[in-house]
Parts: sequence; C-alpha cells; structure tokens
Amino acid sequence: MRTTVIVASLALSLAFGAASAQAPAGRDLSAETMALLTDTLAPYRTGATPHPAVDQEVLGRALEALRRERLLDAARPPTTVTGHVERYGTALMLGSRATQVTRELAALHESLMRGDAGSVRDGIRSVYARIGRAPPEGAALDRMYEQLREAHGREPAPTERVEIVRPDYTILVETARAAGRVSADVTMRDGPGGRPARAQFSGDIVTRPDPSGRALETAGRPDPRPIALSEAGAAALRAGLNGRWTDQDGQVWEIAGTGETMTLDEERAAAAPRRYVAAFRLGRIAGESKVTAVGDMDDDLPLRVREQLVGRVAFGLTLVADAAATRLDGVWSSQHVTYSGVTLEVSRIHDPFERRLVLTRSVLHRAALP
Repeated sequence: MRTTVIVASLALSLAFGAASAQAPAGRDLSAETMALLTDTLAPYRTGATPHPAVDQEVLGRALEALRRERLLDAARPPTTVTGHVERYGTALMLGSRATQVTRELAALHESLMRGDAGSVRDGIRSVYARIGRAPPEGAALDRMYEQLREAHGREPAPTERVEIVRPDYTILVETARAAGRVSADVTMRDGPGGRPARAQFSGDIVTRPDPSGRALETAGRPDPRPIALSEAGAAALRAGLNGRWTDQDGQVWEIAGTGETMTLDEERAAAAPRRYVAAFRLGRIAGESKVTAVGDMDDDLPLRVREQLVGRVAFGLTLVADAAATRLDGVWSSQHVTYSGVTLEVSRIHDPFERRLVLTRSVLHRAALP
C-alpha cells in the first residue's frame, strides 16, 4: 500500500559498522552503498558474457565506464548492522536467545525496512516457532509489533543517490533502502552507432547473519540479468508500453502518451485517479504527481495535516521496462512527515523515501496491442 507516512515522535537511525567511504571517483558513497554495489556487480567482474540475449556492445561499454570509475572492481566494505539483534531481542522478550535466531531476525529486518506490516507479524511468529514457544496473537502480537518498530526506527530509510557525470557518460548509483533495491545506471551519450544507449545493473538489498552468527549484515543480491538498451531498442520497447497494468497490490494503472512523453494514471477506489506526468528515456520511466489539492492525498491523514502539505510534497516513481514489455520494475516515492499529535502542525517534511513498485501484464495482453 502506498501512502504518505506520518509519525509524531522522534525516529531512531540505522547505524552500520562503517559510517562512510570515499567513492573511487571522488564522490561520497556510504560504505553500505559501496558494499551493495560491489555485490550487485560481482557477476560482471570476470569478463564473462553471462547474458547473451542482452545487447553486448551496450553492456560492454557500460562495464568499461564502471571500471574507469573504479566501481566495478572496488573492495567491499563491511556492512554490519550494529545493535539490532539486541534491540530486536529485547522487543520480542527473547533474552539471551536472540543470537539463536539471527536468521529469523534478519528476515524481520528486511520486512521492517520495507514497512511490510504483514511480513513483520509473520516474522514474529517465525521467531517464536523457532525457539519452541507459542507465537503471540491478538493484543500481544500488536504490542510486539509496535515495540519492534520502535526498536528499528519508525522513520523510513531515505534513498541515497550519487551521480557521476563525464563528457561521454553519466553513472547514477541509487540505494533505495526502504524499497530494498540498489542499482547502477549507466547512460552513454555515444553508444553503438554514435547514438545514446543505457545499461542498468540492479539487485535486491537483503539481510543475513554476519560471519560470527551473532549480528546482522546487509548484502546485494544481483538481478538475473541487466538492462542494456540502444536508442533503437528503447524506441521499439516504448511502442508497446501503453495500456493497462496491475501492480503488486492489485491496483490498476493506465499508461498513455507517445514517444518520450508519458502519463501513468493510478486508479484509486474512493477518489479520482492519481496522474503521474513522466518521461521515457532509453527504457527508464521517471514521473511525478504533484500534490495540488487535499484530494490528491489519501484520507488516512488528518485533514489539517493534508491542508499543510498541498503544494509542498509530491509522489514520484521510477520504472524500468523488461525486454518483453510485460513488466515495469522500480520504486514509488513519498515523503515522511513529522507533525504534532496535539496541534497537528507540520514541523518537518523529510527527504523522500521509496517503496518497491512492480507493474505487470500478461504476454497475451502485450501481443494484442497495436
């Protein structure tokens, strides 16, 4: 479910074992992002050709750009998530047994990062089943869920972005922690045939027990294949994207437009569709829906809060199309807001955070398009 996230209390921060690292290209990348990027690019460091169906010339040029910036072969920093086993253990009343269930706590960490309430509750049950206790239900489960959110930190983790701009290419590194995704996007101004081209290397952010088995660490799990598109390939792909799509929550979306101009209408049960005005460039869709009226937001927020947000916030999305034009994978963004629980006055609008967004449709639907 996509909604503006509101809290009225101070959020805790997530602390990693290494606070930051200097990117090889002279940009500031956190140690976590460097590690996740290293993991995500691992299949491409051998020089092999693991994806013969992908445009090899585009792929090769993108990898060369990453290598020139010393991102392809960078050493991996540690990514220990400090203190979370102890805090989660306290929230779940595990005592000294917390280190016996680090695998289950790792899954809980992923669910808490994504803001997936159902998975968090299932994770609590899994922890208790693992240690042979009857799982909590009802009010006891609700209490543990809230205690876990407090231990983890209620504020969604912001997205980290670093852009490296060169005369012949641009590299955009994104770590969307709340969406559980990491990517390196390489846009080339002079690709095959002297025309623009783009490649993207993406992966999931996962949590696992660290080598000691007593703490947690994050890692990147690469997608099965990268995206590699020439300008001609992207134009052919764009021709098949208009039509109806369904997201992972069953919500219907309608895509329309021509060329680089695109609109995405998100249907809403009790309100008019939310329209995103977007641009399609080399297989990547980037769009925004500005909040210009109270009705642009869902009514799960107090009216007084929504009134203060009009003209100050926006919803966004970034999606990447697969080669068959049957799946758009990416993120949806919103902003975390802090307001007084007494006066309802907004005191802070935080940096955007992102949630996973995946739109799909059947091959038959795709084939039926003109």
